[in-house]
Amino acid sequence: MTVGATIIPGKGTFARGVHPPERKGLAADAAIEVFPTPAQVKIPLLQHTGRPAELSVKPRYTVDVGQKIGEATGLISAGVHASIAGKVGPLTTTVLASGLRVPAVTITADSTTGNDTSNSFTVAPGDLLNLFVEPLNTPLAIDASWSVTFVADANGESLILSGSDDDLDTDITEQYNLAWVTDNNWGAGASSFSNSLDTCLLRDLYVELENAPGAGNSFVFRTSRSTGTPPLDATYGNGNLTVTISGTNTTASDTSNKDEVVPHESVVFEYNPVSNPTIGQVKWGMVMFVKPLPVARGNMLIRAMVAGGFA
Repeated sequence: MTVGATIIPGKGTFARGVHPPERKGLAADAAIEVFPTPAQVKIPLLQHTGRPAELSVKPRYTVDVGQKIGEATGLISAGVHASIAGKVGPLTTTVLASGLRVPAVTITADSTTGNDTSNSFTVAPGDLLNLFVEPLNTPLAIDASWSVTFVADANGESLILSGSDDDLDTDITEQYNLAWVTDNNWGAGASSFSNSLDTCLLRDLYVELENAPGAGNSFVFRTSRSTGTPPLDATYGNGNLTVTISGTNTTASDTSNKDEVVPHESVVFEYNPVSNPTIGQVKWGMVMFVKPLPVARGNMLIRAMVAGGFA
């Protein structure tokens, strides 16, 4: 009987260990994919050297993703965490790849989460993104949260998306937190609700109004950066990103200017009504670029997570 074999040429020496070919070609150009959340998982309580972890949650208990479900026991052991959110089943056993039978626990995903990791969409500069919620039959009124992953065009890019869910004032200048939706009525001061950022570059500001300001009226929107020590001693006013929306227009952008933010500088989003513009809500978005750390081998594609919710 002849047995076929593939000979993989080595380096010809063991001086620094064995170095077989890495053979990464099959996956080198493949996109990173998010594996769909399974309906049920069985998690071994022994995933390490030493003694199995001891189950620390009771059956029928609801756990979150990443929550500890097994406590380390003995001198050599390690904790175990939930890989999905759901309801805990009774203690059972499972067989590892080594053939060893170990204690395990089953988690069944609950009906309060869902995902779509199969489809994708492409956005262009200035696109407005909305999440549509369609109730079927008569579901309970509950809070909800969501998120979507954006694949950056350039290493180090991420998105800032936000807006107001109350109408803009038409007689005073006000400032909003840069990166999250608020339902508070802000005053003219910005010290208590600003974003403190690390070294980054802000650019490509896009703004959309719910209602056009009207003839002879306008809103001026801009970033505003601190010149003092936030939050109490900060003075704002040196931002470079600026857009003006006037008359019958509802959108505008600034893709020419940029803000180079220094470590721990406080940044807010400011608007100023001119004349007596029609009230309404506003949405804005911009690109934040953080210089990526050097990568030893290859390049890492940065992904930005955009999250939101309502209560």
